[in-house]
Amino acid sequence: MRKIILFTLLSIIFTQNTWGNGTIATSDNLDGLYYNPAALAIDHGDMNAFFIQPDKNGEFSKNSIFHRAHVFKGFGFSSGIDRTSKIFKPETWSSWSIGAGFTPFNNLNIGASYNNFDNGKLGFIYRPHNTISLGGVLQSGDNSYKSIGVAIRPLSSHAFTFGADFRSIDESSNIVLPFVELHPINGLRLSFSTELQADNLNNIDFNSLDLNINLGFVMDSENELFTSTTSNSNSNVSKTGIGTITTTHKKATLTTPEFGEGMKLLKVQLEGTFIEEPPKVNKFNFSFPMSFGLFGLSNDNTPGIQLRTWINEMDRHTKDDKIDGMVIELGSVICGFSKRQEIRDALLRFKESGKKIYVYSNGNITNSSYYLISMADEIYIHEQNSVFLNGVAANFVFYKGMFEKWDITPVVYRVQKEGKSYKGAVDQFIEKSITNEMKEEYNKIFDNLYYVFTRDIAENRGWTLEKVQGAIDNGPYLIAEQAVEAGLITNTMYPDEFKEYINKLAGNSKNNDSQAISMLNENINIDSKRNFIEFKPYRASNYVHDWKIEDLTNIAIIYAVGGIVPGDSNPGPKGSTMMGDKTISKAFKDAYEDEKIDAVILRIDSGGGSALASDMMWRQMVKSKEKSKTKKPFIVSMSDVAASGGYYIATEADKIIANETTITGSIGVISFWPNISKMLEKQGITFDDSIKRGEHADFKYITLANRLHNDYEKEKIQESLNHTYDIFKTRVIDGRENLNNIDELDDIALGRIWTGIGAQKVFLADEVGGLNTAIEITKEMLDETGSIMIHEYPKIYNTSMDFSFDSNEVVLFPDLLPEALLKDIDIMEKLPVIYSDDMLMMVPFEINID
Repeated sequence: MRKIILFTLLSIIFTQNTWGNGTIATSDNLDGLYYNPAALAIDHGDMNAFFIQPDKNGEFSKNSIFHRAHVFKGFGFSSGIDRTSKIFKPETWSSWSIGAGFTPFNNLNIGASYNNFDNGKLGFIYRPHNTISLGGVLQSGDNSYKSIGVAIRPLSSHAFTFGADFRSIDESSNIVLPFVELHPINGLRLSFSTELQADNLNNIDFNSLDLNINLGFVMDSENELFTSTTSNSNSNVSKTGIGTITTTHKKATLTTPEFGEGMKLLKVQLEGTFIEEPPKVNKFNFSFPMSFGLFGLSNDNTPGIQLRTWINEMDRHTKDDKIDGMVIELGSVICGFSKRQEIRDALLRFKESGKKIYVYSNGNITNSSYYLISMADEIYIHEQNSVFLNGVAANFVFYKGMFEKWDITPVVYRVQKEGKSYKGAVDQFIEKSITNEMKEEYNKIFDNLYYVFTRDIAENRGWTLEKVQGAIDNGPYLIAEQAVEAGLITNTMYPDEFKEYINKLAGNSKNNDSQAISMLNENINIDSKRNFIEFKPYRASNYVHDWKIEDLTNIAIIYAVGGIVPGDSNPGPKGSTMMGDKTISKAFKDAYEDEKIDAVILRIDSGGGSALASDMMWRQMVKSKEKSKTKKPFIVSMSDVAASGGYYIATEADKIIANETTITGSIGVISFWPNISKMLEKQGITFDDSIKRGEHADFKYITLANRLHNDYEKEKIQESLNHTYDIFKTRVIDGRENLNNIDELDDIALGRIWTGIGAQKVFLADEVGGLNTAIEITKEMLDETGSIMIHEYPKIYNTSMDFSFDSNEVVLFPDLLPEALLKDIDIMEKLPVIYSDDMLMMVPFEINID
């Protein structure tokens, strides 16, 4: 409840305004609602404003007017309310205004606005260079006027700006508004303006002089406090207002604390679910005190962490020379091996830049966790925790026995050659153990995964491959001291001891590591809080003061995530579980056919699904490429898995980049439908379809409730399946330059799976690397060596605050299901894909390393 109240207060109080000098040429974003609507097109993120204006006597009283404004993506609304205003009667408000702006060409902005005084405005702002800005406004209504403005920045920066607006009200009345604005230091803005009456430009009346002084302080990177004082030379009345500004684009603050002596350390909470897409969080996402989910399991709506933004932020700190090291508080990290490898590579780059890494694990360290942090200079755990470094293993779960108990007969059709098929997408339902074909495939996959796993740990620790394998074979290390003796971790500590140790490292950089450990027993009281920087995986964009927006290379990244189904995707806090063909087709069409986009990267994390939906996305890619006026590079970047239907949609790419541990391939088709006729018969349910017209009017393809297929039906279905498989192979042959024999493709197809390393060897992939590699390759194809702008698709994401109740959740029957089954209950997410009327292109099993 407290958070709801806080949210309400914030929505009223922490709003923002840039009511600065109100000049035509320097208007920026929120100013557009008051001075030049073209400014609404200048993007400074989501901006809010709140300003208290004194009464006509220059005093704060019940007659003061409270102004509020909001601008987002070119649209804006403002209102002014006094004591006579009524919330449900906008006509009683002292003022309101709405407006919109857009940018038809780079550095040219156009906008329009309207207010409750029946005044309409049209405006433009043109900024051909950082030294000059031109503006114009035409206002209609009772207070009509024409105005032009010019602003000059002689230093090509916002440090010093001057200029004037020239307003013509009628033939005999003109106003000149000169102004000066200074930014002497970061976070401080000083501005002065005046209003001069003029019969003409050669006869200015100084007797009626209004002087406006604005003073702004950026208190933190999102909030600015400002005051505005206006004095009239005739009435001797001074009016001083005060307001706040908040923006999602960060500004430099007034004062940035200087580091003290000692190590400058980055504090990182390494835990959570890593996903490809920006997490989609509902604007009002309340978590209630009691959970009534499936089996009493609570629904965790904690947003996932976008992999790309996390890595970008880590790389930014890697390049920061002021940072000496990193302190990682290790929790549970949830993601596939490929994402984990990209996280590990980012941490390794941090260390290789000459910085230290210190880790404390709050719980046991698993195989996958140790892989992430094994490059750390020092690793600590509680003495009663363990290090489960004991190798990688598969745990396949099969449901055939359950089907037999329920009298359900799984009916499966799949492509095969010489009696063999590697398309085991539904082996879980038709087998009780792994088949010889799947054993062959997964042994190949695990050989590659285990090699990467041990090789990277060896590189991290500076060990030989044999030493790492020996340490794994001697695991797990259930007693922490054994892990210390094996050199896997540094020592054991209580959390408070580790905190004290790190604080002392940050307080005295002259001591080396061994000296710092001994400092634990010394009575040293050093306040080193200012030597810590909190790592935030989502860093807001910086506020750009430049007038001219440089032309950057624009690259679109389309996130194709989840099981493939017809219709729409379902993005959520932890990413999509279903990839809808309509959503991805629209995203590709919008991105590829947008003239501002120079290249498209399709980031795939999908094990496949509907064959029809996969082909619909493929078709849109072909159409968009054909209609495009320019040939844009189309790059595929593969994440944890891009197999079967996930590979199908990659075949049109100019280049395919797979990570070393990406699971890909699985070129094949399968059709699956469980027959429940025996189960229904036991319940006394029978069918009679003897009345028909047409030899095969009772053809059973989708619904198998009352009987199994006859021979004719089996032949027809298999024929259709083989046809779809041939289409799949044709897509691969047409798209892959080094694959040109459709019959020989069976040697690497028929459902076979590969890691990225293997896929490159059989020409299913061109390069090995992560998303950053794909971006660099795309830049090379564009002959781009400078900065780029990333545009994310589909345009269905939004971010907002998640307000949760403070009460602890009550979980009912937490031990009702064994942990092993809970881990595999995600099969429920696959059922909408499997239980469909479509042929399937799906990878058999997901592979995770615990």
